[in-house]
Amino acid sequence: MRVSYKTNIMRIVLLFLLITVLASCNKQGVDANELEGSTWEIYQYKDPTSTNPIALNDTLTFNSHKAYTYN
Repeated sequence: MRVSYKTNIMRIVLLFLLITVLASCNKQGVDANELEGSTWEIYQYKDPTSTNPIALNDTLTFNSHKAYTYN
């Protein structure tokens, strides 16, 4: 089976794009100990049964790494 020159170039370009996308994904987590004293504003959330995000206006204030208050 012969693979054309164009097909090889296209595979190389797609591989390069895939590597670039995967390398650019930087998921930064939050350590549980860093939550204490922080405040997070929630402006929307995604319900799995809905296609559009649901608007919301809540504030979470973390009293400790396990307890929080809202609104």
